[in-house]
Formats: sequence, C-alpha cells, structure tokens
Amino acid sequence: MSAPYPWLESAWRQLQQRQHAGTLGHAYILCGPEGLGKFDFSLQFSRWLLCERLSESDRACETCRGCTLSAGGSHPDLNVVSIDDDRKALLIDQIREVGDYYTLKSHQGGAKITIIDSAETMNRHAANALLKVLEEPPPGAVLLLVSSEPGRLPQTILSRCQRLDLKVEDPASARQWLEQACEGEARDLIGTVSVSGAPLAIKAELESADGPIIDHIVGVLADLDSGTAGFIDAANTVSGAGADDVLDHLELSVRTMILSKLDQSVRSVSFTEKSLGTLRKISNKLNSKRLFLYLDHISSARATLRRSSGVRSADVIENVFYEWTRTVRTET
Repeated sequence: MSAPYPWLESAWRQLQQRQHAGTLGHAYILCGPEGLGKFDFSLQFSRWLLCERLSESDRACETCRGCTLSAGGSHPDLNVVSIDDDRKALLIDQIREVGDYYTLKSHQGGAKITIIDSAETMNRHAANALLKVLEEPPPGAVLLLVSSEPGRLPQTILSRCQRLDLKVEDPASARQWLEQACEGEARDLIGTVSVSGAPLAIKAELESADGPIIDHIVGVLADLDSGTAGFIDAANTVSGAGADDVLDHLELSVRTMILSKLDQSVRSVSFTEKSLGTLRKISNKLNSKRLFLYLDHISSARATLRRSSGVRSADVIENVFYEWTRTVRTET
C-alpha cells in the first residue's frame, strides 16, 4: 500500500497511473468530508512526485535528497498553503504568493507543487488571484486544492480543476484500521459503532475524553423531543464542542432520521446501536418534510457563523436547538 490510509488506495492508484501515463493534470480538487485524510493524501502524493526514484516504485523511497527535504518540510518545490491559526479563512496575500512561487523554475527540474488546504475558505478576490496560475500553468506545475465543501468554491475555480472525490469504498478496511489505530477504551467501543464514514473523525471521537460527540447530540435531541430539557440546556450540554462540530453532527443525525423514514440503509455514520435506535424512535414521530426543513435551519446557522465575525457561536447553537423544539412540537 502507498496511500496514507487503506481507504484511499483506489484514488492513489488513479493518480499514479495518470502520472506514469503522462496524463496527470495540473490542478485537482480533492473532495470529501472532514476526517478522511485528504490533506495527508495530498502531502504523501506530493512527496512521491518529488522522489528522485519516482519511476522505480509506487511509494516514495524516503532516502533520496528529494524525500529527505520533503520529510523535513523544506523542499523548495513543495509549497503548502493553509489557514493561519488565528484566522478563519485563507488570505488573498497567501494566494498571491502562490503566483509568485510559480514565477521561479523548479529546483529539481520536475514537478513544482502547491497544496492549498481548506480551499473553500478563499474569498472571491483570493480565488481571482489563483485564476492566472490555473489558466496559464507553467511547465511542471501541480496544484492540489483540498476541500471538504467544494460547493463553496466559485465556478471559475471548479471549471479549471479536475475533481477527485475521496471516500471510504471498503468499510471493512476502515474498521480494521481503527482496530489497529485505537487503544484501550476507544478500541473497545469500535465493536458497537457502525463504521462507514470518515475514519479519522471517528477515531478522534472514540478517543475523546467526553466520548463520541454524536452520542451527546442524539441525547440532546431526545431530551428536547421528550420535553425533559429546554434549548438553552441543550446548548449548554454541548458547549465543550466547537460550533461547526455540533452543526455537522446535527446534520448527520437528521439525515440519518430521514434515511430511516425512507427505509434506506444508514451510511457514513458513526453511531452506537443505542443512538441509532433513539433516532429511529424520534423519526417515527416526524414527517420527512419537517426534517428537510430543519436541515435548512442547520445550513442557515452554518452560513451565519461563516459570514458574521462578531456573532456568538453559543447564540447560533441555542437558536438551532430552539428550531428543533419547534420542529418536534409542531409535528406532535
């Protein structure tokens, strides 16, 4: 295996075959939910492209000068662009520097690679700054845009990149990886979890001191449904988690309820059987239209967090739980 994780092996082979055939494109968008290992994939593939023994193996040799520089984060032909710790989005100056980077020739005479992590956070001006490189790529240029929400990227960017959707094609390989990667109590929980989603995210939840956040979310929805808690209590219950995580798991829970109502198999989830049973019980009281409308509330809350720097995330989460109470009370 050459990919960083077993569930990414198919996509890895696809790109390698293009490289060997001389048909590798100059720009790709690596898509998929958080927790799949998209950035690790882009970094490992870049290191393979920069390996001086590229044609000899399907994995980087890890001993040549190119591999040594890549591993140390100092390869002059590998440029990684990511969000600064104190920011929420990529800055236009960061993207302009990508253009400057490509005015210089490759040091090794081969590929000159840029990885742009969280590419969807570019604003319109930053995206426009990237267009020149995408429209007129210099020889050897390879751009890998990593995105969990490619729909937020402008069409001008999407139309100039090839899209590669990463996903877990074999849940068994993900479960096996989890069993090897987790230890102690986290490993014990794996047997109770349905694994076919984002393994890295599942691993983080299993290893969390507070336990899987999805179980807390399901518990909150059940309490609001039964009337044993109010929406402010619900928000306080999940206050230790990030607002984005809460919204992501809320959306996952609601989509699972919709699938349950449609008698479709549940995929891409990481619930215990107890939580799945709770969601099925709640969904039996609601019609699908109400659930779809609630998904709109979640999307609106997510948009509010992104466009309003002064908004309190706690207020947004309180409001989204308030809308849930309205959803279940209106239906019942």
